[in-house]
Amino acid sequence: YYLENRDAINYLNDADDLMYFYENYDTDNDGLYKLKNLWKNIETSFNEYYEMYSSSKDNINERDALFSKIDSFSTEYNKMISSKTKIYILVKSSTDDGISDSIYKLSEIKSRIAAISSTPGTRDAFVINEIRDTGIMSSKSGNGIMKNLLNQITQFKPNKNEIATLRTYVSTAVTRLMVQKEQIHSYYTETKDQSPKSQQIQHLRKLIADYKLTAKYAFDIINDGSLINGIPSEIETNLTSYVNFSNQNFYQLKIEYNQTKYLFDNELYEYNYATPYSLSQPSNDTINGMDYSYFALRLCSVFITVYLVVLAAGTIAGEQSAGTLKLLAIRPFSRSKLLFGKSLAIFAIGGILLAVSSVASLVIGGVTYGLSSASIMTVFNGTQTLIISPLILYIIAFLTMYIEIMFYASLSIFISTAFKSNVGAVSISTLAFFVSLILNGVLTGLPAVGFLPFTNISFFKYYGSAFVANTNSFITMILSPGVFVGATFWSSLVIYLLTVGVLIYIPHLIFKNRDLK
Repeated sequence: YYLENRDAINYLNDADDLMYFYENYDTDNDGLYKLKNLWKNIETSFNEYYEMYSSSKDNINERDALFSKIDSFSTEYNKMISSKTKIYILVKSSTDDGISDSIYKLSEIKSRIAAISSTPGTRDAFVINEIRDTGIMSSKSGNGIMKNLLNQITQFKPNKNEIATLRTYVSTAVTRLMVQKEQIHSYYTETKDQSPKSQQIQHLRKLIADYKLTAKYAFDIINDGSLINGIPSEIETNLTSYVNFSNQNFYQLKIEYNQTKYLFDNELYEYNYATPYSLSQPSNDTINGMDYSYFALRLCSVFITVYLVVLAAGTIAGEQSAGTLKLLAIRPFSRSKLLFGKSLAIFAIGGILLAVSSVASLVIGGVTYGLSSASIMTVFNGTQTLIISPLILYIIAFLTMYIEIMFYASLSIFISTAFKSNVGAVSISTLAFFVSLILNGVLTGLPAVGFLPFTNISFFKYYGSAFVANTNSFITMILSPGVFVGATFWSSLVIYLLTVGVLIYIPHLIFKNRDLK
């Protein structure tokens, strides 16, 4: 019954069709070129029709020829943008709206012809005036709304060498499936006369699942790989604005491709591995102690950060407002040492509080749910697939949270040295913290925002956690932000280090030269 199911064969057939399309796809003669050529035919036909309009005859043949070419353009355009696997052209939603509206208007003009008087020339005048009045096309070739819209479409450009590499996955999958199918038949033959046992049934289902997944992986590699290869680099950062890609983050596409490729190349299967820790779902089929601890620690880190922000904001501004800063300044320590000591104490407090929260949540989670977990498969920076132990990933999550806390603490110390008012320093530091949380959570689709310091302090998202599950929860988006378009782990690291360096260096300059009267 399972082998009669056509899922695996359909996947391979689709993959083979996809490869055939890309191997025979001619960038210079297909896609956008074909579309523009069809519109050029319409313009030529329209100009000929317009030239004959001066005669007193009803030019029905020329009019029918014009609308026939319009229908051909409409059919080809709709076929191109509706395809989700064979991407001929890349059309922005705004551009698509304009072209679709123009096609609709042309269809309306055609449908209303029958209602126009049959007086020779009357229908021709209606058609010509309507087309010109809408601005879709003027009487001269090269002008009009449609010409401008077509110039905004981007061409899909698959690299033939990369496509040839992807083709090998079809043949590899075919060979592997033949072996797997034989294993299924052999195991079934050996056990079919025995009394059914749950263990035998489970093993047979596993063999069949592997069989189907092998074919699915091959198709996904070919589909995602061709898209990654063929989408022009200049539109990667705003891919979601294009038709068929409204929910497709280019970074997420790379994660899916590299993970699937790793599984296929190593003959592994996803059901054997856990997913990265996430606030939206457990890493395994059921929740375990580390899932609980990660969730609890993420919430605790927010409260710890708020506490440190208030504490750090009062390090200099608070003591100056209270008048105790002068007493410290007269001691035999340089001002740099004083500020360094205060900063180090705040960083230490943050680390201790986070560590205590971590241990407490691990103990509670372990007692309640147990700590058993499969190895975790994650994709670092969207390119490198890793299989690591749950404990190592948990430690990475802990360190990334501490890195965030250090950033906000450094920012608050910076603000504290710039303000003499304790209330002002605390207020601005707290406001900056909450504003940054919102920026991280809701503005991931804006490339420019991705280069702000606030949006480059969360590093755990580069371990795949941001794309474990799609969720519209506002709290989840804030506490577990996605990757900003165009951002990478290394770009975020550089921005973070430069920002923290500035936040540490400038307060020393300010404090060193401050008048403490």
